[in-house]
Amino acid sequence: IIGTALTISILMHAGLFMSAVANRTGHLSLTNLVPALTNGYYDAARSLGVIALLLVVLAISMSTFGRRYVRLWRVWHLLVVIAMVLVLMHAYAIGSEIQSLRFQPVYWGIVVTFAVAVVIRFMVLIRK
Repeated sequence: IIGTALTISILMHAGLFMSAVANRTGHLSLTNLVPALTNGYYDAARSLGVIALLLVVLAISMSTFGRRYVRLWRVWHLLVVIAMVLVLMHAYAIGSEIQSLRFQPVYWGIVVTFAVAVVIRFMVLIRK
């Protein structure tokens, strides 16, 4: 359920971003879905989100092998953790909503929740 909700949210975010850019420029440009880390601050921040999107798509596509290749699936599922770090960096760097005092507690709540989840998961792995 979490993976499905995450996927829907990511696709909506990317689709709405592409729609807004197309509305603003008058044409649809798929170059916004290509990482461009060296084209300046905004493009680098946008690229973090694009890379996270690609990692999540890869992790989701590999989930089809989950029942057959459990070990492989677990390794690929770690891509979601890397993607989440990139998402948090992307959100903070783009920051239009995060600069709002109303949204900062939400953002930092997500960061703390994610950090706690990673620590708990790491502790569980150590005990095994």
